[in-house]
Amino acid sequence: SEILRDLTGAPTSTFSPARTNIDELWTRLATGEIRGDLMTASTEAIEPKTAEEIGLIPFHGYSLISCFELTREGGKLRHRNPGEPLAERLVLLRNPWGAREWHGDWSDSSPKWAEEAAPELRPPCKDDGLFYMSFEDLFKHYKTIEVCHYRPENAYSALSVTTSDSYVFFKVSVAKPGVYYFSANQLNKRFFSDDSGYAYASIQLIIARVCPKEKSLKFLDCVMGEKKELWCQLEVEPGEFLVQALCNFETLPGTFSLSVYGPGQSEIVRGDPSSHPADRLDDPPL
Repeated sequence: SEILRDLTGAPTSTFSPARTNIDELWTRLATGEIRGDLMTASTEAIEPKTAEEIGLIPFHGYSLISCFELTREGGKLRHRNPGEPLAERLVLLRNPWGAREWHGDWSDSSPKWAEEAAPELRPPCKDDGLFYMSFEDLFKHYKTIEVCHYRPENAYSALSVTTSDSYVFFKVSVAKPGVYYFSANQLNKRFFSDDSGYAYASIQLIIARVCPKEKSLKFLDCVMGEKKELWCQLEVEPGEFLVQALCNFETLPGTFSLSVYGPGQSEIVRGDPSSHPADRLDDPPL
């Protein structure tokens, strides 16, 4: 998720199959494919003998390209139309090495293609890194699934601050309507030695729309956590927004950035809390 975030500026959702309902995860992946999200799947430790047998590489990332729902007709599987019975769920993955593929059910050489699938579904049998597997096997053999909410038309805006303040305010101006991601991003702990004492701070982000006519703020969302990237998704109209970050840094001063990712370039400036004390949103509505 860190790589996808750093390459695209887009926030990334990470799912652990061990802690996620299998049907919920399938819905997330199918929805992500429709939206055009970038998706990856990563393995964990695998015994060398097992890795050789099943064809998967330990601690390795694969592109998750597509999801397929199949139904059975005349004893053979074909693509499922809405409302038809679900018989099988497959995923298409790619090893970025361009070789070394899965050897189990629904792999290129699996007898299941001849025994159960319609001829038009059968893939070419070549070691090009592309392979199918059942969704159940994906769920079984992969440790993390990552969905990056990248949109080629979106713009990335950010402002980094180094501060000893607990409360940090930002004013954000959005010019185009649409779905925006507001994120707090901290320095990667990989940049620090184990004995440095560096740890991710606990950060709470509160986002509110500035209502000039009413001379008030409209609460929109609140997220909090202790991790490298913390974000929320909002569908907004053009206007100005106040973002309050409540930071609990282990060591001072602390550094983090506020980023906004959406259909248009956003203007982000540091706010002065003394100039608008009434704007402090200590108790957002639930």
